Amino acid sequence: MPGLSKNGTLMSCSYALTSSKRDFSVNPARAVRKHTMPQASRTFLAALLCIGCIVLLTTVLVSVPTVEEETSSAQPVLPIVQESAPARQREQPAKKPSKPAPVFDASAVTDELEEIFFEAEAAVTLINVTSDEALLQWNGDIGFHPASTYKLFIADSMIRAVEQGQWAWEDWFLGTSLGECFDAMIIYSDNDCPEAWLDEIPPDALTQRAAEIGATHTQLDWGVFSSTTNDMAVFLAQAYRGELFGSDGRTRLFEDMVSQEFRDGIPAGVPAGTVVADKVGFLEADLHDVGIIELPSGAFALAIYTEGSSWESIAEATSVIVSELK
Repeated sequence: MPGLSKNGTLMSCSYALTSSKRDFSVNPARAVRKHTMPQASRTFLAALLCIGCIVLLTTVLVSVPTVEEETSSAQPVLPIVQESAPARQREQPAKKPSKPAPVFDASAVTDELEEIFFEAEAAVTLINVTSDEALLQWNGDIGFHPASTYKLFIADSMIRAVEQGQWAWEDWFLGTSLGECFDAMIIYSDNDCPEAWLDEIPPDALTQRAAEIGATHTQLDWGVFSSTTNDMAVFLAQAYRGELFGSDGRTRLFEDMVSQEFRDGIPAGVPAGTVVADKVGFLEADLHDVGIIELPSGAFALAIYTEGSSWESIAEATSVIVSELK
């Protein structure tokens, strides 16, 4: 039994730490000290905490090589730039095979054209409108007087003037409306309408417009009128695709070309029921026909210029060409 002072204070702490007896009869002040964790216990818990930290750290360090080994054993990741294109291709669904483009034997057609036009000067150009591929360019860069085929460039000028708000189809022009003037020019090949329009625009406007669309061998000034079948086919293909003007103007032009009354050239050389939108030109010995032919195999721009030939020969040449497009 440890000794106590007169005021009842604890004289020996070592006894309290080593005694196996629990004395709960002391006053509350002593209970506070008796329930405080002994130094040895705190030391023991601290040791346990340190051991736990060491075990945890060791576990983390040991696990790192395992992650690296798993990463190194996996397949290498390709750079995105190299992987992206093939990956996208693999994800795309299989496409249905497209309809093969018609095989066109330009050499064989040229031989037949030379026989058909052996007594005349002639040029023929054929363009696949969808692919913009020139399938035939026989004498395509030789200049001819375009005769009334130049009116297609007049039509382009009128349509754009309406689209730009400079004119309206209802506006009064040459004793009638601009729209009626336009229709007469294409359907009946009226001359007064386009000639009056030439007075409304700058002298070099048509030539500049032709150059803009790639018809670089076309000159349509009052002094010089010249064009080629290559240029006319380029114009037709672009107009048909809607690249020269809007849908309203395109519809008006091609509906008039389908309705034009001179049908002995290209329209006479296609199978019955084939849609042909064309514009003829005839001046002295020049007979021309240029237009769009809609076939099951696609739409094609065909331009034929001749000097000293006939409508029958133009129709025959068309038939030879169409037979190669089936």
